[in-house]
Amino acid sequence: MFDRAKFWRYFRYAFLTVALLAAAFTLYLDIRVRSEFEGRRFALPARIYARPLELHAGLRIAQIDVVRELQEAGYSQGPREGDPGWFANDNDWLEMAVRPFVFWDGLQPAKRVRVAFEGGVVKVVQDAEGRELPLARLEPLAIGGIYPANNEDRVLVRLSEVPKPMVQALIANEDRNFYSHHGFDLRGIARAAFSFLRLKGLQGGSTLTQQLVKNFFLTPERTLSRKITELFMAVLLEIHYDKDEILETYLNEIYLGQDRDRAIHGVGLASLYYFGKTVEHLTLAESAVLVGMVKGPTLYDPFRNPERALERRNLVLRETKDRGFATMEEYSRARASDLGVNQKAAMGTSPHPAFLDLVHRQLRRDYDEADLRSEGLRVFTTLAPRVQAAAERALERKIAQFDRGKIFGSPRSTSRRSPIPRTTPWSRRSTTGLSYGRAAALPTGSRRTTTRPSTARCRCAPRSRTPTTPRPRASAPTSASRKSSSPSSASASRGPSTHSRPLSSARRTSRRSKSRRCTRPSRAADSALPCARSAR
Repeated sequence: MFDRAKFWRYFRYAFLTVALLAAAFTLYLDIRVRSEFEGRRFALPARIYARPLELHAGLRIAQIDVVRELQEAGYSQGPREGDPGWFANDNDWLEMAVRPFVFWDGLQPAKRVRVAFEGGVVKVVQDAEGRELPLARLEPLAIGGIYPANNEDRVLVRLSEVPKPMVQALIANEDRNFYSHHGFDLRGIARAAFSFLRLKGLQGGSTLTQQLVKNFFLTPERTLSRKITELFMAVLLEIHYDKDEILETYLNEIYLGQDRDRAIHGVGLASLYYFGKTVEHLTLAESAVLVGMVKGPTLYDPFRNPERALERRNLVLRETKDRGFATMEEYSRARASDLGVNQKAAMGTSPHPAFLDLVHRQLRRDYDEADLRSEGLRVFTTLAPRVQAAAERALERKIAQFDRGKIFGSPRSTSRRSPIPRTTPWSRRSTTGLSYGRAAALPTGSRRTTTRPSTARCRCAPRSRTPTTPRPRASAPTSASRKSSSPSSASASRGPSTHSRPLSSARRTSRRSKSRRCTRPSRAADSALPCARSAR
């Protein structure tokens, strides 16, 4: 016989048990959301820069070399009124719209600079009004970073820095009720549930808050348990934080493509990578390209799939217009423009891996590894990309010449020099770390201390049969002479040394020697890149 009282008693017990478990689970999620969202917003890698190019009257540099360095930094050719990050040639004059940049001595705002060249020398440096400037400093080229384990890279931006058309396009296409819901959308959940019941899997229905929870706290797997956890955490996030803070975090967290082994996260870095400009200068059409990539960064990559990216951008523009966020004139003008992406070559984590490893080893002496991968340090080195590229080209030319004729000398010289074996310890390593200089790790507002860089020598001398005979001795140039030398002199740094005896006598001594000894640079070479400016 059915006992109704006993049934309801068991039902109440079961209900209380489920409620207690749900309360405990909610409390656990609440603690996790608040601790991780407030205590660890983003892991910012240490960003490593080359030396900044400083232009002044009398500097020996060709106009084409400045143009190449601007192109490497992502500058586009042709003026864009109101936007930095471009340059224009006019015979011997070069006009540049320099982007804002935070150097070790403070923020340098965006400005227009005009430089005149004459015979490979800077003649005069002026501002936009024609006033002469003593110095014009260009932003240094980012040569790599010390990334977290997953190689995530981002440039943090404030919500106030993001253009309003981008925010409106994002809300119109990804979450139309963002400012009215409480972390979830009932219509979206019903649509996703109906799709799940029709055995089409879990899809759609996620608000911007739920997407942020998935990217920030959870894994991307599509399971029912993960969806339920995502829903709970989205509601808790909406309870503790306002909409603008959630939207700002989303704009800095969202994944927007891949640069070889480096993951592009956030609209701040994506605007620099795809368009060569900071996020506040993006147009409506450029903002629509990035918003369209949210649904599929690989599928709508403007470099790999420009047709799909253009079609997706136009769809985003149409949705933005239909929601009343853009007028018909703005929509027509944006739709008529091309993608406008930057044609800069992919860099990955670094184009100079050996030099970057040297910097990393030096920084590990003064900083914790976790801080290097998460605290967003800015490291300034003395690597000159123009000189480095010239040295690499010279070395490749010398090696090719040695392979052909067993001669390792200048093509324009008739003198023959002793060939250097290709297995010389420092010969190939110098192609990626020619400039043993100093590095500076600077967070914003830090103080600086200066130390004197040390040097390393590699001595190569013939081993004579007669110990009493003085041996000719040639020492490799120090780091200071390497840094100041031209590419041609850097490639010929192992030329003949100066001897007190006649040249023929030195040659006879060299012939009498059975072998040559080259000592590899000691571990002191690792300390040849000291931190000249410390962030302590």
